Amino acid sequence: MKEAKNVFGYWPNTMSILKAYPTNPDPFDKSKDPTLGDIRSLADYYMSDENLSFKEIDPENELGWLVALGAEPYYLCEDGEELYFR
Repeated sequence: MKEAKNVFGYWPNTMSILKAYPTNPDPFDKSKDPTLGDIRSLADYYMSDENLSFKEIDPENELGWLVALGAEPYYLCEDGEELYFR
């Protein structure tokens, strides 16, 4: 996801949309479908990355749908302290 966002999503007039929805490893077995907790966990994972800057559209009615608007052309280093430019 970081690579796609680095290539397409950092210009000021872009919007990145992500549906954070885990896949079912066996689509014929409905008992393995993702639960609301699974979706919440995956959405929280993507929102925890400061470089991606995803926000929830509507956590009550649209669980898992995330959006990020274009950002400045710089990103935080892995340690979160320094900035570097692209």
